[in-house]
Amino acid sequence: MNNEKIAVLIPCYNEEVTIKKVIEDFKKELPEADIYVYNNNSKDKTYEIASKCDAIVRNEYNQGKGNVVRRMFREIDADIYVMVDADDTYPAEFVHKLIEPIRNKTADMVVGDRLSNGTYKKENKRMFHNFGNNLVKKAINTIFKSNYKFKYLMFDINQKNKKVKILNQIGIIGMDYDEISNFYNMLSACTFYRFEEVKVMNNMNSTIDFGKDFDLNIKKYESYNEILSGNKVNLYCPFSNLNTLIVLKSFDMGIPCIVSNTDMFDGWDYLKEQVVLNSDDDINEIVQKIEMVQKNKKQILKEYEKYRKNYSDKSLKTISKLIR
Repeated sequence: MNNEKIAVLIPCYNEEVTIKKVIEDFKKELPEADIYVYNNNSKDKTYEIASKCDAIVRNEYNQGKGNVVRRMFREIDADIYVMVDADDTYPAEFVHKLIEPIRNKTADMVVGDRLSNGTYKKENKRMFHNFGNNLVKKAINTIFKSNYKFKYLMFDINQKNKKVKILNQIGIIGMDYDEISNFYNMLSACTFYRFEEVKVMNNMNSTIDFGKDFDLNIKKYESYNEILSGNKVNLYCPFSNLNTLIVLKSFDMGIPCIVSNTDMFDGWDYLKEQVVLNSDDDINEIVQKIEMVQKNKKQILKEYEKYRKNYSDKSLKTISKLIR
């Protein structure tokens, strides 16, 4: 295609170690392409490093990869889009094979494989990412009755002694299949504990077999009350439109609720640090948050009481204005 416009899209969060190399590698392979880096509230020097490279760097302040990707496709115009992660697990030298079917008009979309040549195994040092990938793979096979396999497994999911604590119950709120991968990230985190029971909504039909395979005693319930009550901690994975009342109900029961993609605790730094996830696909962070809630539960609930009073006062003022 003459004068074709190629855009390389790189969403990133805390990738100061690899972002420079990723930009340089893809610029070398596709010198005619525009390279876009969208920084998603990185706490390290990702933005500063990327800004010094031959790339167009922008900030997306709404946390979550989904928010970044939506904005990218909304703002960037191109004939061919190449989306890669910033962690240097996508070998740039293969990009020509990747876009060839699009150039030849034999495909509208091509999905690459970063497993078969060993790149992912070599470059990805994050244990929980690999473990989570295997759990999601199992979920896909269970739901769609398929036999998809990853060639490289970096974590032995059968080592039950890796589970670090025995806890009585945990509740997970997640309802529709648009959110299925995020729901299974929550389940993945639960496998690092010995929960007597993992409570989910009745419509999550695929989770029972999943629980059998990964030694989770998953029970289905009809109502939010049944799921939220009597637990050590609750996990809420909306990742689209958050129902604030679910979070409030959990806390009002005296049970902290770990949640993602919410601004409801903005201005309440301690609560945000303890129960709000920065990334909706970081299983390691979910595990860490569960640990933090166990350790700091009393202080979390004490801080929540202040938040709840403030929330109620604001609600009463709003209602008063409406009925005047």
